Amino acid sequence: MNGKLLTVGDFVHRSGFCFVARLPQPGDSTNAPSSSRTRIFEDGLEIGPAHSIHKHIEDRGSGRYSHWGHDLYFSSSDGTSPQRNGRRYEVLLEDPTEKRTELEKDIFLAIQQGVLRYPYKGIGCCKNPIDMALYQMLIWRERPRTILELGTLNGGSAIWFADVLKNFGIDGNVHSLDIAPVPSVDHPMITFHRGDILNLAATWSDDWLASLPRPILLIDDAGHHYKMSRAALEFGARILKIDEYLVVEDGISTPMGEDSQFDGGPLRAIDEFMASRTEFAVDRELCDFFGKNVTWNIDGFLRRV
Repeated sequence: MNGKLLTVGDFVHRSGFCFVARLPQPGDSTNAPSSSRTRIFEDGLEIGPAHSIHKHIEDRGSGRYSHWGHDLYFSSSDGTSPQRNGRRYEVLLEDPTEKRTELEKDIFLAIQQGVLRYPYKGIGCCKNPIDMALYQMLIWRERPRTILELGTLNGGSAIWFADVLKNFGIDGNVHSLDIAPVPSVDHPMITFHRGDILNLAATWSDDWLASLPRPILLIDDAGHHYKMSRAALEFGARILKIDEYLVVEDGISTPMGEDSQFDGGPLRAIDEFMASRTEFAVDRELCDFFGKNVTWNIDGFLRRV
């Protein structure tokens, strides 16, 4: 993220672990509760998570923060008072002219009308042509033998992934999971599972996961709610090995202003996860292949490092 680094020093104690500082640039709001990309550093080390509930900042601290309106509600990493602990606090404010994607909203909406109707072999697939091209590049290059798809819908995307594996001569299989009933689709390379992304261990045991052929490609195309994508990220961090990929789909909803019903959606989950963890790196070659984040999966092609 491009922006400016600003030292913060005028702290006002709010309650508990929470302190407040005034910032020159607005952040989250009621209409856009996860739009801010402000990052905070304590003696040069990034703290978080961002977009925390203010009551949690007050009661739990541990570096939680929220940039709400023009105010930064934050806590130190260890519960000490930033007024007295002698540490340097800096915030990295997003450049308001920086765009997450070169896609314009009118173009996105026009393509999306087709995406929502798009069938593969007569079955609803809901994939856009840009990401279908990117997935083929990724699969050809990495040659995954197991694709784990979170979010089945009608099964069209699972069939497409299986056919891509077959066409590329990859001896692999697709396992697609959804909380809805399993679709009546038959394909020798696909197994459909019924389960909850928020409780994957109840369906996919550690022993079963350990038996899968590697490499694994994990795809989050479930409900696109923040908590679901965050669960997929945590799951990926637990099961994926170095150089395996996790793709978090549909972060495009945030820059297009379509994420209010998703509590910030996949992009909020990605931003928070990547700000506080080091297991993954964004594959910029894929994200920016057709232009800066010209993909529905904004910053969502993640490689385990």
